[in-house]
Amino acid sequence: MANVTMTMVNRLQPIIQDATAQLRDLRPLMEEISQILDESVNTNFRNQRSPYGVDWAPHSPTTTALYAKGGFKGRTRGGLGERRLLVRTGALIGGIVAKYTSDTAHVSVSGRAVKYGYVHQFGNPANRLPNVRPGKSRSNAAPIPARPFMPITPEGVTNLPEEVLAEIKDAAAAFFSEFRG
Repeated sequence: MANVTMTMVNRLQPIIQDATAQLRDLRPLMEEISQILDESVNTNFRNQRSPYGVDWAPHSPTTTALYAKGGFKGRTRGGLGERRLLVRTGALIGGIVAKYTSDTAHVSVSGRAVKYGYVHQFGNPANRLPNVRPGKSRSNAAPIPARPFMPITPEGVTNLPEEVLAEIKDAAAAFFSEFRG
């Protein structure tokens, strides 16, 4: 009986080496995922909604009145009138940073916006922002409602919306399809 053996090493070896290299360094995929997460958070600011499509609570009557009079630095930041929610100085949205490594991707709030972001993500019934000195009078203080802009619970659990998960799955499928023979 005759045997026929075909060796495909010359043709398969580059494909296997390429696949192995890509699996060792997922940096391009993680970069794309971090961009998807960053865009998701920025979309929440543009739409003034939570990651799950729930509109943010409007400004309180006190805040609206202050803006109408040019308060909260209104005179130096565009004059009198309305202001978008969570975008008074730009520090919070400017502090959102997308980062990635060879095996992780995430978006976080950095710098001076961390405490401010926490207050707006989860709310603050006592209305004591970190920059308010203890004992300072706040006669017009009102509870700050939660206006979640990131898909994170108070316990620190990430709960991505379905459409963001679908985008990540699509990115991963495209990434891994590149080295299929």
